[in-house]
Amino acid sequence: MKRIFLLTVSLLYVFAAGAQQWHTAIDVLRPGAKQFPVGITDLLIVNNTVLQPADLGHAILQDGNPSAGGHADVDLAQAPLRVLFAVAERFDDSGLFASAGLYPISANSGTFFNRSYLTAEQVAQLCTDYSSDAVLALDQVVLYDRVESYLNENERYYAYLQAYGTLHWTLHWPDGRRQVFAYADTLLWDHVSSDRGKALEALPERQTALLDMAAYMGERFAAQFVPEWEKEDRWIYHTADPQLEQAFSLFTRRRFADAAALWQQAAGESSVALVRAYAAADAAVALELSDDLDNAAIWARRAAAEFGKQTFAEALQQQINMEWYADRLQERRKEKKLLLR
Repeated sequence: MKRIFLLTVSLLYVFAAGAQQWHTAIDVLRPGAKQFPVGITDLLIVNNTVLQPADLGHAILQDGNPSAGGHADVDLAQAPLRVLFAVAERFDDSGLFASAGLYPISANSGTFFNRSYLTAEQVAQLCTDYSSDAVLALDQVVLYDRVESYLNENERYYAYLQAYGTLHWTLHWPDGRRQVFAYADTLLWDHVSSDRGKALEALPERQTALLDMAAYMGERFAAQFVPEWEKEDRWIYHTADPQLEQAFSLFTRRRFADAAALWQQAAGESSVALVRAYAAADAAVALELSDDLDNAAIWARRAAAEFGKQTFAEALQQQINMEWYADRLQERRKEKKLLLR
């Protein structure tokens, strides 16, 4: 999962007292917005849904009033499978689990309006049969939508298809524990025309739109748990000081640990406060790129303190920047622990 590296270096501007600032961008792996509990290596994704009735939740309106009987029938038998396959594919691609198996055939004999859950015995048997640590059961897929058309203020016909969806999940352990998840989303398709019929014809076919919505919701639900790479900006100070010059040369050759050692030495030995500030700030970035986030945060705080000893405005702005950077490094330490769970 480790993939932190230097991407670009480009001169941006000259800083007060002769220091140049160079820009670099790094890729940082950030944990998903939500976390699965610790200890799940092999996951089994199970269909536990009951089919939504075809005549439930598909409204037709014209100029704000029910039209063509007020509703349509839509066969959504494939909707749970669209959700399940999207989730399984996202988890497979992410490497979040050693395995993410799929059991797509529902044995749920209940009703759509009253969700029923897998029993402890069913979960234990599934975990045994498929060598899984836990079962993620899709208990219900609800898809509502409405198609409406009306004359807008520009004397043109506006038509839209809006879909609303909700997924209900339960994460089961073979010892009887469980945790529930829900996900809701909406999608909108619309078109404007001088002719009402053409505006409506430009909308996607209703069943196709709803099945696409199901796949979309499955992918977005799974994405909440998947780590993502993000680019973040970092800055390196460069001065004519020989020791800092040597460290900068090492840094550009990706010898981050060696560069950090020289910058740390300069930060401790220089008699010039600004040089100490530059060196401490650069050491923090080099330590981060060496994956030493604890010491990187310490040196970022030290740089902020050195910049704070100056009285000109630009140095005080750099103090604020370094305090923000130290806080970001602390966040990265916490994120790293989540990624290593």
